[in-house]
Amino acid sequence: MILLALLGLSATYGSYGLLSDLSGAKLGWTVDLLKNTPFNDFLIPGIILFVANGLLAFIVFIMTLQKSKGHGLGIVIQGLVLLVWLIVEIIFGIYDVFLTAGFVLLAVMLIYL
Repeated sequence: MILLALLGLSATYGSYGLLSDLSGAKLGWTVDLLKNTPFNDFLIPGIILFVANGLLAFIVFIMTLQKSKGHGLGIVIQGLVLLVWLIVEIIFGIYDVFLTAGFVLLAVMLIYL
């Protein structure tokens, strides 16, 4: 559950930074990071980040707290969603090696724990 909360909070923080300043400057980034992507600014990546790794993580967190039917599958799905997000970042060359490695570890832990 702590992993889900950590993911949800970090994704919400990151998406807020992207959506509140579409240039990425609030997070110390520039739109140059997007040169190999179909995006001109961080609007769509920010929305996807919030929905896929922020909102979904919080929904699965609440399901887990309530021990809802299917919460285990929800955790695995969240881990896979995070892993896909990271793979796409790597393909487009938008990543920090250490930060990405940490989130890959988080994804693997969600999938296998």
